[in-house]
Amino acid sequence: MTLRDRTEWVETIEDGWNVLVGANKEKILKAIKELNQTEKHAHTNSATERQEKG
Repeated sequence: MTLRDRTEWVETIEDGWNVLVGANKEKILKAIKELNQTEKHAHTNSATERQEKG
């Protein structure tokens, strides 16, 4: 998450590794929520894979 309106690292945005939020509180909170959901999903998938490999 980049707290700026622009970045010289456009490939991080294009590849989905980063999001520009500037100083917009709503965009910041939305990005945090989305990151948390992604993290939860990743942890759930990892746990399921470990159980299946058991």
